[in-house]
Amino acid sequence: MPRLELLDMPLEVVTNIFQWLPGKDQKNLALTCSAVLNIVAPTLYRTARLFYAEPGKDVKFDGLPRLADISHLISSPQFPLGYTKSLSIKRKRGHDSSAPNPKRRQWVYGRDKKEQMEFTETADKAIGLILNRFNEGQLESIRLDHQTTYNTFKLICERQKKIRSLDLGEFRPGGNRCKIPNQILIPGSLALESLEICEIDERVTCLVTFIKILHQNSPTLKRLRIGDQTHPQKPRLTASAWARRPRSKTNLPFSRIDFPALEQISIIHDHSAERFWDMFQDIAYCGSKLSHVRISCFTDPYVLIQRLVSKGADGIKSIQTNNCRRRNHAAFQSPVHNQLPRIKSLETLQMQVCTHEEGEFQAAYLGRTTIKRLWLQCSANCDPKKCRSMAGLLDYATNTSLSSDKWPVLEELAIGAPQWKKSESDLAGGWLELPMLRSLKILRLLQWQTGTQQQKNQQTVELLLPRVENYVNLIYCWSMVAYGKLPNLRIIVVDTETGQGCPGTAIFRPLYFVVYPIDEFVDADGTGLTVSPLVFSENYETALKVCKEINCSSYLLQFGPPAPEGFWDDQYSPDL
Repeated sequence: MPRLELLDMPLEVVTNIFQWLPGKDQKNLALTCSAVLNIVAPTLYRTARLFYAEPGKDVKFDGLPRLADISHLISSPQFPLGYTKSLSIKRKRGHDSSAPNPKRRQWVYGRDKKEQMEFTETADKAIGLILNRFNEGQLESIRLDHQTTYNTFKLICERQKKIRSLDLGEFRPGGNRCKIPNQILIPGSLALESLEICEIDERVTCLVTFIKILHQNSPTLKRLRIGDQTHPQKPRLTASAWARRPRSKTNLPFSRIDFPALEQISIIHDHSAERFWDMFQDIAYCGSKLSHVRISCFTDPYVLIQRLVSKGADGIKSIQTNNCRRRNHAAFQSPVHNQLPRIKSLETLQMQVCTHEEGEFQAAYLGRTTIKRLWLQCSANCDPKKCRSMAGLLDYATNTSLSSDKWPVLEELAIGAPQWKKSESDLAGGWLELPMLRSLKILRLLQWQTGTQQQKNQQTVELLLPRVENYVNLIYCWSMVAYGKLPNLRIIVVDTETGQGCPGTAIFRPLYFVVYPIDEFVDADGTGLTVSPLVFSENYETALKVCKEINCSSYLLQFGPPAPEGFWDDQYSPDL
């Protein structure tokens, strides 16, 4: 019987095998013969990523082409673009945007206004040539990391009608001030499922155009993100930005936009688009599929949430707010908990560095039998025992306390650290104030401030480990006595200060303590089996492995507040 060669198998079998190989292995296979090249080409060249240098004379980018030259490079026959489904054009920045505390210029792509305008016009022409290299309806995804002008968007609408995911970068009219014809923005002419944009220009022409883009894709849109995910860890709102009076509304040819398929809304650091959000929350009607709302560094987030819920989006499972402010405290005649309705399906609630008054959120804490993930931290970053927003959560005499009967499925919790005692003999001091939750799997203890000074805790592993051990032993004994079952606690994360700065700007590095339940036999005959917990200080990688074992997300393990901002889901996510 002759030996069966690899290429003797049916073509669909070989194709299915090759498509699961890493890109590097597919590239090596493509070099063997033309037959293999034809098999792997559709997956090997499915994505085209182009990197270009920033304008200027930075020696770090001497090896990168300018955007105007990229179109000539891709015209070479060695780039088989006929298989490409996804196009990405990005700037090569001079820093690692994934670093814990990235330092970058926000919203600025040129050294001055003149250079920025010249760069936009050059990019407009170059991108037009690049997009013309693809067949009509070929691309499914386009991601642009620079200013997108009307000309660029017009070309995408005309030639790539099958596109499903679009990242416009920074959407601006452009130097020639051209307008997009109304027939291009007819609802249904595009069927986007994901739309992302870094910043919205507040000029009327750009604002109305973007509203029309939303209206055009409203039947199919599933994901909407506005804002830059690479913003610094602690963005701040200046008084002129969030206290500004709203501008007059812009007239639109329609008074309502329905989003029946929308699942996620993410707003990051876009407090300057005040006019847009005033319009959006008045005309947007989201259906029952809206499940995730992520708002960071935004003005009046609870008004937006309230209006979304009141218009049909009452099935939200995740609400995350960070660095949010109110425009005018006196404008609210009802407590803020009415702005954050009691959504029965809510599983994730994150209120981090948000402004509120005493007792406003107490009703929002009632009846939370579905909450799995909870992150609480006020804008004053104060002692959680005295915090106005968290009053009663650590007091077991109240009906909102963090107890197992009121929060039966809570698995991941981030809350202020207890008041450490300076005396080494009082190892349990402060830890008795922590919640006793049998369902809790991961506990993160956040640093907080007293007045204008950062609380100076004894933050070494040697001093923290005995306190963690005492708390773990306490919760194990309590759970066995109260429920006859072991608790689920496996990971405790304690923030420690590693950098100095202005109040609220210190850099925190977490310490990880992992709990290992160990079986022990009390009697010689093997009866009286008991379990004693052992606590060890571990590194980040070990904590990630344990996190995966207990089927939790890695959100609470990150260095400082998660950046870039991401959704806090119920699955392990190492690339968050």
